[in-house]
Amino acid sequence: MSYSLVVTDTFLNQLLGLPHSVTKSTPSKMKRLQENPQSVDGDSKKIKGRDNLYRVRIGDYRLLYSFGSNWVKCLAIGHRSKIYKNLNLEVPEDELQDINTDDEFITSATETPGLITQELLNNCRIPEEYHQQLLQLTTDDELLSLDIPEKLILRILDNLYPPQIENLERQPERLVEKIEDIENFFAGNITEFLLKLDEEQERICNYKINEAVLMKGGPGTGKTVLAIYRVKKFIELGHEKILFTAHSSALINYARKLLAQLLGDEINKVTIETVDSEITSYYLSRYSKQPILSQQQSLEGIQQALIYVRDNHKFTGVQRFNWLAAADRLEKKGYDYLYREISEVIEGCGLINEQDYLEFNSATIVKQIDKKFMWEVYQYFKQLLSREGLTTEEEFRIKALELAQKDNNIKEYDGIIIDETQDLSPVSLKFILKRVRDKKNVFITADSSQSIYRRGFNWRQVHQILKGHILDLNYNYRNTGEIVTAYRSILYPEDNYQPSLRKGEIPTVYFCKNEEEEAQKIKTFFINSAKTYRMPLTGAALICPSIKIAHQYVDRLNQIELPVKYVDGSEIDLNSPYIKVITMEASKGLEFAFVAVAGLKKDVFPYTNPQLSREEAKINLAQQKRLFYVACSRAIQNLAVYTSNETPSKLAQDLREPYWVRDGAYHI
Repeated sequence: MSYSLVVTDTFLNQLLGLPHSVTKSTPSKMKRLQENPQSVDGDSKKIKGRDNLYRVRIGDYRLLYSFGSNWVKCLAIGHRSKIYKNLNLEVPEDELQDINTDDEFITSATETPGLITQELLNNCRIPEEYHQQLLQLTTDDELLSLDIPEKLILRILDNLYPPQIENLERQPERLVEKIEDIENFFAGNITEFLLKLDEEQERICNYKINEAVLMKGGPGTGKTVLAIYRVKKFIELGHEKILFTAHSSALINYARKLLAQLLGDEINKVTIETVDSEITSYYLSRYSKQPILSQQQSLEGIQQALIYVRDNHKFTGVQRFNWLAAADRLEKKGYDYLYREISEVIEGCGLINEQDYLEFNSATIVKQIDKKFMWEVYQYFKQLLSREGLTTEEEFRIKALELAQKDNNIKEYDGIIIDETQDLSPVSLKFILKRVRDKKNVFITADSSQSIYRRGFNWRQVHQILKGHILDLNYNYRNTGEIVTAYRSILYPEDNYQPSLRKGEIPTVYFCKNEEEEAQKIKTFFINSAKTYRMPLTGAALICPSIKIAHQYVDRLNQIELPVKYVDGSEIDLNSPYIKVITMEASKGLEFAFVAVAGLKKDVFPYTNPQLSREEAKINLAQQKRLFYVACSRAIQNLAVYTSNETPSKLAQDLREPYWVRDGAYHI
């Protein structure tokens, strides 16, 4: 019998810290461990005082593991002179003499005055460009604040100060499909291992395997991991051509690495592309692509169209006074608002004629005369684009869908998996679903609470198309329980419970006197979080409502020597050596050890447009509340929110005990 082999992140980091002579022997020892963990050729030894903890020897090094009926979990590996002491474990009797000898040798040797040795850097494969900085360190606090990639700091920390055994046992389990993957990991050919499914996730992954499944889950519920495993299930059913797709290119790149590891040679049966790449590839196989307008060009075109429609009233039955009043109402909403009405409602929902738009409950433009005016603006806007040979992103998707609806050869895939479906426009979703031969072989994931666009996400609409089974995920694998209840209280004040294995601090909302105090509190939060959780500062993020506000915080925090940098969501490198400053929209799909959410201020965020009707203002607030919810849900270990004490944001005012600690709280 061969047991399923899983490892912890700490174990993987410690593997990279082993001397070369030990790395050569480790895969073969792990293979024997996988075959018979109870004996391992007579080398297994149970650790006293622990219910399920064993050790095997690899030269002078010791591998600690636990096992069950069909699994083996490698927890840690280290030199015999340190591993028991570091983890507060009792030394096996048959090792006492050897370890005493090791201690005598170490005591008599000349110790390096610094925190880190050259040998450790070489063993951990730390790039030479960082050696000089690291060798000069004298405390672990300096290490946590160093501006080098997070994954390198974590590698060093796991070798210098490994977590206690209880924390190791709670770490996520990563699946080793075959022992050769460990050899490839040493060689640098594999950098990620897929998370192992627990029993509940296994059940979900096998659920209604021959029928369409719509899987709903909040942040951190493991939707992407389940979607990746569903690909393997499709292949096991004999499907030869499968599409794995999502809106985010970062998510697709992540999935591509994990699917390659999970599937091996069978990866050639899977197309892994963003939805837009799939749409573009299909369209360009038949027609040339028109240049697409930038958002700024679109805003200018919409302004020109509004002026033309306002000044050229031609409708019988509509008084000119009412027509001009409609123009005035729409113009006061702002051209950015009208741009989103076109891109997210009219084009995003595929509304092809005026009657469709008038009947569509967009809940953003309510008055019928305003919608008539808006439709005319859209028609003239399209004329302007046609004259210049240009198109919008959503119009390009509409053209691809229209082409697909007439194409008898459109059904190319045996099965389709769509991750984070709430990020797609209805037009994009309809196109992708056209690509599957049988809609029973569709598996989609989404979180409707994370939909941050006006078109929303309607499970009823998707269900009508697929006639599939709806499945809810309730267990959180990312955040601490305290963070989960805190961010859920933003949207669900009466129902914010979601099970989570992990415990942590209650998030804090800080009411600050001025910008200087706020900057210092943000800096203190990040530094204290790094010390408390023994994780580098570079694993943190500051999340802001807009690009403009994000740059303001970068300037303030750089002045007080906090290593921060603004990054665009599409180009973010999670291993870059600084705290990431990003917008709320760009944070979608990402996660960080510590998160500070800032820029919340009255009339800034949430922004209230006085020209909106009561119903429109209510919807606008709900959209910004969801955006705030998304930002807060990015935090894994610690979360803080910052607002002004003099002009606090309504969203910050609403954060209440017992789910939030209020520091310097503004009293209403």
